[in-house]
Amino acid sequence: MSKMKYNDVAKDVDEQRLGQDAAHLHGLLTAWMCVTQNKSDDWLTALLPNAKMTPTLQALYDTTKLELKSDDFAFHLLLPDEADAIEKRAQALAVWCQGFLEGLAYVQTDCLKGRELEEAIRDISQIAELDYESLQDDNDSEEALTELEEFVRIAVLFIETELRPKNTGVVHH
Repeated sequence: MSKMKYNDVAKDVDEQRLGQDAAHLHGLLTAWMCVTQNKSDDWLTALLPNAKMTPTLQALYDTTKLELKSDDFAFHLLLPDEADAIEKRAQALAVWCQGFLEGLAYVQTDCLKGRELEEAIRDISQIAELDYESLQDDNDSEEALTELEEFVRIAVLFIETELRPKNTGVVHH
């Protein structure tokens, strides 16, 4: 499946006047998928009651669902392209993390217990407060931002995997 484009989703969100950043919406959706384990396709109504389903938003849902469940770690954060200014990309990463944390808050927190899960969530929470305005447009900042993006991506995959129902190995006949 092809990777979703930030600008495509941003245009769709702006046209609907949802008051959301595309990165924030993707963070919300991703967290919702992690905690609900895709038991309902009614994500848009649950997260943004005033939004209308569009082909772009459906593709975002479908792509995210497939990427999260992929065995090859194909999941990507929906962020601006690398050609965009570092400040814009860093801000989008912080906003993505804020959306993810808000999405986790939609559920009872009982499923989010455990030292490693809590640590991953705490780390994402710190990245949500990223001081993107102080970043310099240089190689060190680019590398640091890339590392943060990868860290969040892996943390989300860890959270999603930890929240999956466990196969008990019991075979029912």
